[in-house]
Amino acid sequence: MKFPEDCIEASAGVALSLLIASVLQLNAAETAPSTWTKGHKKILVIPVRFTDAAGPTNSDVFGITGWNNLTNGTLQTEINDFFLKQSYGQLSVEFTILPVIDLEVPTSYYTNNLPGTPYSKWTEWGGPGSLADDARAKARAVGLTNDQAALFESANYDLDVIALGYVPGQAGAASDGGRTAICFDYFNALPHELCHCLGLQHANGYSRSTFYSPVKSGTFFFNAYGDVYCLMGWKEGTHAATPPPDRDVNAYFKYELGWLTDSNILTLTNSGLYRVHAFDQGSVDAGENYALRIARDASYYYWLDFRQAITNLPDAKWSQGGLEVHFGADSPRATSGATVLWDMTPGSRGPTNATFATMHDAPLQIGRTYSDNEANLHITPINKGGTSPESLDVQVNFGPFPGNQAPTLSLSPTNLTLGAGVGQMFTATATDPDGDALAYACDLNGHRTLEPSGQSVTYPAGNGPAQNK
Repeated sequence: MKFPEDCIEASAGVALSLLIASVLQLNAAETAPSTWTKGHKKILVIPVRFTDAAGPTNSDVFGITGWNNLTNGTLQTEINDFFLKQSYGQLSVEFTILPVIDLEVPTSYYTNNLPGTPYSKWTEWGGPGSLADDARAKARAVGLTNDQAALFESANYDLDVIALGYVPGQAGAASDGGRTAICFDYFNALPHELCHCLGLQHANGYSRSTFYSPVKSGTFFFNAYGDVYCLMGWKEGTHAATPPPDRDVNAYFKYELGWLTDSNILTLTNSGLYRVHAFDQGSVDAGENYALRIARDASYYYWLDFRQAITNLPDAKWSQGGLEVHFGADSPRATSGATVLWDMTPGSRGPTNATFATMHDAPLQIGRTYSDNEANLHITPINKGGTSPESLDVQVNFGPFPGNQAPTLSLSPTNLTLGAGVGQMFTATATDPDGDALAYACDLNGHRTLEPSGQSVTYPAGNGPAQNK
């Protein structure tokens, strides 16, 4: 079964720029084979023109394009470097760009459905008359005429990109696991789209106004692109000047593609303090954990990971000092392979971006606890590990702990009166009647105030639950 998956809305009257098409497998267990996601991939770029559209140019009425950077090699180098870092050196790409191919039909020719399918000729690759098949056939004919048949033959490449100019009213769609991308005059998003070709779905984001159970209904914010830290989300970065090198696909996606393996992932079944290393540093070390995996129940898994590559504020303030909490797409009831990032501060708004504001402070910060009480699961980042690259120590406790007692806290300011703009020091003194480990987080007027370094104060570890914060 196949259907469009990467539906990206147009914003401010701008028609969507980019799409890929392929086959979407509904069984999340059917991940891309390692031979498809590793090695050196050759990509053929077929620029096309229509009788009513000239094809890709350096600028259009909206000024959103990367065509010149692609043709002069700048974007090609950036994309190759991106995949080498993403894959820990296991995947590289190179591009061959053909001269513009004249399709000799208007753009309206491809708005009709391909006969026998529910899909338009723009995005259906399965039969003659689709845009991709026509572009390949026209390129093949030009190659034969020019005595360059091998160069112009799409079958001699691993992937192909059909490059168009701006097409008014044409929005995008994509699906995973295929070999073709279509670009509507916005080529900087190619890393995202090529990841779809490798087999990845979108990185979703959920933010509930109050902490309902993750598996039950309730008031919430949801967006298919809501994981603002992951390349497969990050919708508001689509008009960036260059591909986002710091927005690695999340740890589960790297596992799905075979770039992280079982030896890099720790599956937890017992309470304890566990260390997870930053997975977005371009390399992995044997024996280290780059994600923590927890079975919530028979239907759902949590995936926990930690980032350090994002350095631009305000996002770095949250990503470098917190733990990402995902519902992993290996869950039997996962939505066709998409991951879900949970917002650990539901109701907060973070930066001012209207659509995704609540997701920018989604990571679980040091000293705070996420409790899934239905699953008797409690997760608390305790402190950074002080390693290079950096790591995060996470306390995970399983159990209802019916006898657990709350800690006590006293907070003393250095000065009782302050002038405008004068700093203030507070001293927190806390004890726990059960002898549990305590970590500290600060919240003023509903807004978190942890510094980007994510520093916290801890006491020696005890044996009780970590939710006493």
